Amino acid sequence: MRRSTALALVALGFAACASALPIERREYILSRPHGWIEIEVRDAAVPSVPASEEDATRVRPPACYLDVSLDREPFVEGRVYPEGEAEPFRVESGFRFPVPVGTVAIAVTYSACDLPSEGHAAGHIDVSASVPVAEGMVTDVAFDGEALGVGSPRADTMVTLERIYDAVSDGASAH
Repeated sequence: MRRSTALALVALGFAACASALPIERREYILSRPHGWIEIEVRDAAVPSVPASEEDATRVRPPACYLDVSLDREPFVEGRVYPEGEAEPFRVESGFRFPVPVGTVAIAVTYSACDLPSEGHAAGHIDVSASVPVAEGMVTDVAFDGEALGVGSPRADTMVTLERIYDAVSDGASAH
């Protein structure tokens, strides 16, 4: 596979994610020193919600909404889906996206999953944190439905078409 074809397939994969970033912005970030943020959503306490305004029967929420901004710039607008047969339902999902190198302020808005709780409006949670982003590294951010946990940058071990191409090309030139 030619390098340009491999890169086109990688770019196509980026376009398929729930990104709020225009592709031109993403390409700009990828063309400069960048790292990655991988946000993992693990909410194990999703309550049931009324089936409708007219029907008080309690059901699993059809979806929860997750918006992620970095330094006030929208990066991800996506849905996560509660699972399970009985309350409490759970969400296990995540998103990965490129980020310019440096320390960024991440803001997460999570809505339509939870009922009112102390310090949060009905069905709406806003949390924020500072995240260090190192070149070529991944910083894990964990969100449990109420709070953010930020890890330290770690090596990026994700297998990509570009990395496979590079490995095959390097092996072929050695022979």
